[in-house]
Amino acid sequence: MGDRANNASASFVAAMEDVLETYQKPRNPDRPLVCLDETSKQLIVETRTPIPAKPGRAARHDYEYERNGVANLFMMFAPLEGDCLEIGGAGAEAVVWRLISDRG
Repeated sequence: MGDRANNASASFVAAMEDVLETYQKPRNPDRPLVCLDETSKQLIVETRTPIPAKPGRAARHDYEYERNGVANLFMMFAPLEGDCLEIGGAGAEAVVWRLISDRG
C-alpha cells in the first residue's frame, strides 16, 4: 500500500472514530441524535411471465427485464429515542429536506 492509500485509510479511521464517539454521548432531549441514510433502487418490470413454483422446484423468473425508473429511499433514525422514519417515492428528497430544515 502506498503513502496515499495509508493516509486515506488513516483519515477514514479518524472520521469513523468521530462518528462512533458521537454515538457514545448521553441522550440529550434538547439535541437528539438523528441519523440519516439514503439509497437508490432501480425499479424493474418483468417482460415475461414467471413460471410458478411446483413441488420440488422453485419459481422461475427470466433474467430479462425492462427498466422502470429509480426510487430514492431515505431512513431517519433516532437510536437513543427509539424512533425510525422511512421515506420513499416521488418527492422523498423534498420531504427529507423539510424535516432537516425544520429542526429549528
